[in-house]
Amino acid sequence: RGQLPQHTFDTVISAADVVVLPYKISSQSGILAHCLAFGRPIVVSSSPGLENVIRESGAGISCNKNIEFVEGLLKILSDKDYARRLSENGRKYVKENISWAIIADRHIEIYNEVTNLPDVNIKIISTE
Repeated sequence: RGQLPQHTFDTVISAADVVVLPYKISSQSGILAHCLAFGRPIVVSSSPGLENVIRESGAGISCNKNIEFVEGLLKILSDKDYARRLSENGRKYVKENISWAIIADRHIEIYNEVTNLPDVNIKIISTE
């Protein structure tokens, strides 16, 4: 996200037809998570972390070579139905796997597993 204010960053991502993340080395990316949440199709380099998220989410294309980035971009930009499916897949992935409610539930599960205390009964208040 760099030095952009959050609202500017959100505006830029939400205005994009497709987002390209050509990282040479990356295990995870906050920008990738934002793209998924905003339902933006993504073209990423084949670094393991990014490639795994793309494979699991079905929200984009993973590339090994420069020409594959070009081909991926052209495919997404020229096939609106394909772009729409990628977009829907990204939003669905966020909702089912990395929403704040799910992350909070996972933290509570881990807490309960590592402590000898009775189960904590915490209610998550959704902002959705």
